[in-house]
Amino acid sequence: MNKLVLDWFRNKDGDNGVLLRNAGWLQNFLYATGLIDNSSVEPSENIRRVESVYKASGMAMNQHSWAYLYDNLERISIAHDFFLESCSSELVIGYELSRAQLQAIDKAGKTYINLCTHPLRFAPDYFLAAATNDPQIHTRLKSVAPTRDYIDQNVGLMKARAARRYTRRMNPEHGLVFFAQIAVDSSRIKNGEIIDDSYIVQSLEKTLDEVKPKNLYLKHHPHEKMSTTLTSALEKMKGKVIPTESYDLLSIPGLRLCALSSGICHEAAYFGCNPTKFLPNPELFPTIGEDIALGQYNILPSNIIDKRFWDYVLKGAESPVPVYPLPHTPYRTASGLSWG
Repeated sequence: MNKLVLDWFRNKDGDNGVLLRNAGWLQNFLYATGLIDNSSVEPSENIRRVESVYKASGMAMNQHSWAYLYDNLERISIAHDFFLESCSSELVIGYELSRAQLQAIDKAGKTYINLCTHPLRFAPDYFLAAATNDPQIHTRLKSVAPTRDYIDQNVGLMKARAARRYTRRMNPEHGLVFFAQIAVDSSRIKNGEIIDDSYIVQSLEKTLDEVKPKNLYLKHHPHEKMSTTLTSALEKMKGKVIPTESYDLLSIPGLRLCALSSGICHEAAYFGCNPTKFLPNPELFPTIGEDIALGQYNILPSNIIDKRFWDYVLKGAESPVPVYPLPHTPYRTASGLSWG
């Protein structure tokens, strides 16, 4: 049975509870598929053991050590061996595994499917994405990926809604929108370090000097407030908080926006905006409709909870029709209106 493998070293200030939540969530979400062992014993045991691994390696258990291992797993032998020990099945089903961990699995001669949430979030459903080192599995994953037409249909709905409810629009030549993101996240890791707020401030100052907008607008992350340090720096740049919904903003043709590494920059391209990403990581999420190379992420359809889907991906069984939902009421969604 395939075991679920996570980035066991992930934590924030020593708290790795997010791993338990992720393990429980994914095992239940894919419960009926037979893709992974539904027993929670092994994830719980590995999460419990990781504290001793940090201690034995002489590293503090915090987000900075996690960031180091994210890119440098092979340099700490006890951590490297512990991780590979958890990859006991020939097919490793991972969730949000790091670059270094995927390389370790590949070097060990094992096949992996690594799952993560795709940054495209404006469709009616969110999507898991999958990357693999197996050419046959990769080909099957590509065969069920959404078309660009599907993405454009959803963009049209978002733009139609915004046309009704967001009438007093900013002039894209006059404004630049900065999108904030979570402070401790793998998307902020570069060369084994978590990029701090000073990097954001310096990058934003450089962008402002190049673009010279009349106004700088600040869009808070919906799940976390910006740090006081970053907030203070942005206020000195005369940044103004903007409450407008994100996809209403993206509906502005030619909108200029920037972020450290937020998925909003990936989404913005579908809306015809001009995004600037301060921390360009390797492109693991190609634009929908472009070729997806081995090791890059394919969007998975909504019917991945069906056993038949994974029988096709893993064994080449008959392919089910991939489900990519549009709103049940597209007119209501596009109009943004309600009565009663």
